[in-house]
Amino acid sequence: MTGDFPATRWSLVGAPDATGTLLALYAEPIARYLAMKLPEAVRDRRIDDVVQETLTWLAEHPEVLARAKPGAGSRFRWYVMTVAFNQARNALRRLRPEAGAAEIPPEEGTAMDRAWAAAVIADAWRDLAGWTDVATCEATRLHLHEGLGVREIAQRLDLSLGACHRRIASGRGLLRKAIVDRLQAAGETAGDEQAACDALLGLLA
Repeated sequence: MTGDFPATRWSLVGAPDATGTLLALYAEPIARYLAMKLPEAVRDRRIDDVVQETLTWLAEHPEVLARAKPGAGSRFRWYVMTVAFNQARNALRRLRPEAGAAEIPPEEGTAMDRAWAAAVIADAWRDLAGWTDVATCEATRLHLHEGLGVREIAQRLDLSLGACHRRIASGRGLLRKAIVDRLQAAGETAGDEQAACDALLGLLA
């Protein structure tokens, strides 16, 4: 099929809220073109995910569609399908089964878990510092990190035993909350917050 650059479609490019209209017009042709160009994705049933990720990317980057320019022998559908194909190849690389199913050596998995745990706990300590006073943070740190007893901490910080107990209890509770908040955000608590928190702290033991 030949003809001039589709002026009615070109008039949409760059117009306010045009991206949704353009994608509605070209989503099905893009899906068919990608299926034709990426037969391996069709064979291993990744094509639907590739198409969806590609269309989502196009919807989130209207400036890319706005760059299309009419020219001699040019058609908008060629431009948008070229962009879609290039993005689909990127999506296909991300969605390769072997990328997610690769065997991780046990020692590498442990190193990954420890790095993640250390980052979560470091962030939790920063949260604690923002939630409470310096003395409570220091008492909690000396107790949990340094392993000091309450009496020694009270002497170091010039606190009564009762005040020291209260500060450590408060700091531990707030630190646990900060850790659990981050575990919940990552979907790691599995309904047992204390066990998940203990497991994370155990990674650094």
